[in-house]
Amino acid sequence: DVIHSHRYRFAAVLNRLLPPITLQATPPQIKGYQYGSDAGFYRGNADYALIAEFANQQDLKRYVGHPLHQDFLRDVTGPILASFTSLQFEV
Repeated sequence: DVIHSHRYRFAAVLNRLLPPITLQATPPQIKGYQYGSDAGFYRGNADYALIAEFANQQDLKRYVGHPLHQDFLRDVTGPILASFTSLQFEV
């Protein structure tokens, strides 16, 4: 969950940061991503979600250690998240 006072800041940062990454510097392991705030249909949901798509587990593992990902965690999400959940699934 994003700390309530930072919810809009988090959305603004993602909107500013992610589109340029897609066009210029996306690590080659990422096939695509989607992100957005909770639609509010049910109580207790997370505030925000970011979904990144990878071709395989090996690409995911390479990305996790990529400097852009580490910078994003440290500089963008770390200071404003109240909680964090990670999930992987195969399609």
